Order: sequence, then C-alpha cells, then structure tokens
Amino acid sequence: MFNFRNRTYLLTILHMAGGNNPSNGVVGGLLSGFLYQIGPSVLLVTAIVVSVLALLYSVFLLSDSRCSDTESESLLPQSESVNKMDRVSVGMLMVAMMVFIVGMVGAENVLQLYVLKPPLSWDSVWAGYGRAATSAMYLSSFLGVLTLFSVMGDTALTLLGIVSNCTGMAIMAFAIESWVYFLARAIMMFACVPMPTLRAMLSKNLHPQQYGRVFGLLQLVLAVSDLLSNVFFTTIYPLTLGWYSGFCFLLSGAISYISAIPILYLSGRGLRHGTI
Repeated sequence: MFNFRNRTYLLTILHMAGGNNPSNGVVGGLLSGFLYQIGPSVLLVTAIVVSVLALLYSVFLLSDSRCSDTESESLLPQSESVNKMDRVSVGMLMVAMMVFIVGMVGAENVLQLYVLKPPLSWDSVWAGYGRAATSAMYLSSFLGVLTLFSVMGDTALTLLGIVSNCTGMAIMAFAIESWVYFLARAIMMFACVPMPTLRAMLSKNLHPQQYGRVFGLLQLVLAVSDLLSNVFFTTIYPLTLGWYSGFCFLLSGAISYISAIPILYLSGRGLRHGTI
C-alpha cells in the first residue's frame, strides 16, 4: 500500500512518462510501472530525458509550414473580412465544448486517485496499464475520426463521442474490479472525438480573419471550465468516499450528456433552414 505522498508522486511521474502523444503514452504507460518498481528516480530521469529529446527535436528538426499559408491568406481581398458570423451557432458550439470539458476533465483527474484506493488498490504496474489504456483512447478516437467522418459527418460523430464518453464513465462508477475499468475504457474508445470535431464545426462558421479572436476567447473559456471542473470534482469526491466513491463518474456522465443539447439544437435548426 502507498501512502498519500507516494500516490501523489506516482501520479506525477506517470503523467510525465505518458506525455501528450497517444502512441508514446501507450508505450510509456506500459513501461512506467516496471520502471517505477526499479526505482522512482529511474522513471523520473527517463521521463526527463524523453522530454528533453522531444524538445530538441521540435526546436531543431521540425519545419514550419505556415509561411505559405500566411502568404496565401494575405492575398485575400480585405473586403471579404468579418461581415457575417452566425453568433447563435458559435455560441452554442462554445457552450457544448464548455459543458463537455466541465463534465470530463475533473472526473478524469479524480479517476487517477480512484484506482489507487480500494476497491481497486492498484500498484505502479497496474497504474501504468491504466495510463496506457487512457492513451490508447486517444489513438482509437483519432482512427475513428479518420474512418467514420465521411460516413457520419460532424454532428453524428460528435454525438457518438459524447455517448461513448458518458457510457464509459457510467460503467466506471461500478469499477470494483480491474476488468470493469478496462471494459469502461474500451467503451470510451471515441471519448476524445467531440472536442476536435466541435472545433472544426466552429471554424466552419467563421471567416478566417475571425479565427484569432474567437479561438482566443474559446481557449479562455475552456481554461476556466477546466479549472472549475477540477475544483468541483475534487470537492465532491472526498464527500462521497464514505457512501459511494463512484458517484463522481455518474455525475460526470450526466453533465457531459448535457453538451449534446446545443448540438442537437443546431442540427434541428439546420434542418429547418435547409442548411444540412
């Protein structure tokens, strides 16, 4: 059994080993538990070395392909700028993203603590497997967008992702054995689809010259939503530990399902106006 300090340390270094790249996260998650058993410093040093190598690669080897795009955008006539913007669609899409983030982010962070406590009581190896399963969710979402976009379209694909995320979270609330956790992760295979798809839908409602202002505002809204979600769920989780520790995940699914309402409204609005 880990004490609280060891658990916090383990969560930190597992996050560093996993990173933001899905494929690297799968490998890092699978290996991190074994590296931690060799020694926490070994895992920490490995994570730092990999991060430094990634930074050096980004600085010296990656090329910037935006120059040609900037030149082509500068050739656009100024008269075509910011005239019309469907404010209703933009507002609804931003609300959908905000609600989805509020329901998802905080619960995901609580889940990292949930697996280390009873009834699961994972050690470092199982925590690494869980991290790998989470990273695999990003890969499956990416493949889902590639294969299903031409068949389903933006709206249906976003709703599929919301249902996948919320259903998986609801099952996670009853994860008293490890196989239930991984079953829930399998059902959440499209849980990462909604956010990039909603961003794409938002960009279609904007003139290129509006991207900076609107997406800057969106990033601010999402940052506040992320903070509120973490504060909310980390406050709720200790209060429910005594009677039902999985309550946060049921609440997460319920909140995230609300994000489907603006999307369904826009879909119906588009059908009424003949734009879909």
